[in-house]
Amino acid sequence: MILAADLGGTKSSLALFEETDIRKPVFEKTFPTDGTPSFEGMLEEFLREAQGRPTLAARPTRAALGLAGAITGGRVRATVLPWVIDAQSVRERFGLEKVELLNDLIAAAYGCLAAQRGDYVELCSADAPSQGTIAVLAAGTYLGTAFLVQDPEGSYIPTASEGSYADFSPHDGFQWELMGFLMRERSHVMKKEVLSGQGLENIHRFLIEKSGEAVEEWFLEESRGKPASAVIIESGLSGRCEICSETLDRFVGVLAAEAGNLAATLMATGGVYITGGVAPRFRERFEGPLFQRAFLERGVLTPVMEKIPVRLVTNPGIPLLGAAWYARHRM
Repeated sequence: MILAADLGGTKSSLALFEETDIRKPVFEKTFPTDGTPSFEGMLEEFLREAQGRPTLAARPTRAALGLAGAITGGRVRATVLPWVIDAQSVRERFGLEKVELLNDLIAAAYGCLAAQRGDYVELCSADAPSQGTIAVLAAGTYLGTAFLVQDPEGSYIPTASEGSYADFSPHDGFQWELMGFLMRERSHVMKKEVLSGQGLENIHRFLIEKSGEAVEEWFLEESRGKPASAVIIESGLSGRCEICSETLDRFVGVLAAEAGNLAATLMATGGVYITGGVAPRFRERFEGPLFQRAFLERGVLTPVMEKIPVRLVTNPGIPLLGAAWYARHRM
């Protein structure tokens, strides 16, 4: 039996899988992370509930835990959680044979390896063969990037990166104006400040200033109860707010350009996978010509770009699937 976990800042998902089928968990539960003092306490509750089910006689023997943070010597202080997790301590306390910690983007990258057609929508080159380096671009609360490189035997070796801290590179005239707007507030502009939920809010602020209008009272009121990025998406899709709708289109253009940059830099002929919680919420905007145009515009390299598949991951369980895939195939 395999234990997989996707540990996030607001919620954490844990699941048990049979060795023969990592697509369908035999038991799964999501916990709110806020207020949970330790991962070990969460895992203890999870296993207690699992063992109470008559169909679950076996206990897990291996565990792969995906979370954000710098993992050193099997130990990690989580970036978005008030936890320190030690793999050896977890292994000994719960009688597991093996426990490994995975960077959350590495888990997502492995999940993309295990993804099937129902887990994503094709944005570019749906019929292209997926061989070679794979790039993963995760736009959520923040931005994450990772890639998978094939070794001579065809197996994939994952590498996480801190590409979100690289400088934002404008792709067109609008993005240069956006860059200037953000430069008034900081010494330099990082990619994560444009290609994330925070980025949606920054683009919206810029468009409001450019319009010469004030932020409407209903927008301010609704933003007090939930993230402004959520209000922008909902209002843009419903047609309630023209500036919110333009914000979504501008975000698509920025993300498409960055996906193209990543594909060209890595020669990601195995494909580019866009994950995270932001883009799937307005996927219809990504499925139009706006994304393809910004992704493909690479001068003489455009014919090569036209053969690179781009997939928008719509299955939020991909990081959990990736942890399960790792436990089955690499542990």
